[in-house]
Amino acid sequence: MTGNGTVLNAALNRDGEPMVFSPTDVRSLFFGRGLQFLIWRILWW
Repeated sequence: MTGNGTVLNAALNRDGEPMVFSPTDVRSLFFGRGLQFLIWRILWW
């Protein structure tokens, strides 16, 4: 590790599908893809 901070901003979606927008979409993607971890924080500006 370099000690430098990194920000990763990735679109959460499957190939050929629209981006995930709702909690239901997230749940479907999470269980449908066999993901092991999901950290989700909603920020309101």
